[in-house]
Amino acid sequence: MNEIKFRGLDLELNYFVYGSLITYDPIPEIQVMELGEMDYDYQYHEVKPESVGQFTTLKDKHLQDIYGGDIVIQNIQSEYLDVSDWKQIKGEVKQINGLWCVGKEHYPLFAFENEVIGNIHDNL
Repeated sequence: MNEIKFRGLDLELNYFVYGSLITYDPIPEIQVMELGEMDYDYQYHEVKPESVGQFTTLKDKHLQDIYGGDIVIQNIQSEYLDVSDWKQIKGEVKQINGLWCVGKEHYPLFAFENEVIGNIHDNL
């Protein structure tokens, strides 16, 4: 089963928090669940709406989770491509028609090796 999780920049502390997305207020919240002494403890963080990114269910070459809004370097190489068509692109991870893609050319995220080098919020 795919893990569904989100991240967003905390409004007050300006760092990413990870967990479940709650959107019933005008300002979205990320619910972080941690194991406490007797039960689970829940913390709620109001986050910047434009910073919310969904986990793509994929990891980069260093096993780091990839989220929408990340900036990745993607190595476009395949035995099905002529070596002259191999290249390296850098772009934002976006969901296009239900498919996670990279860059202006919308290369599929799952099809090639990726490396997360930042995100659109830290790398403006």
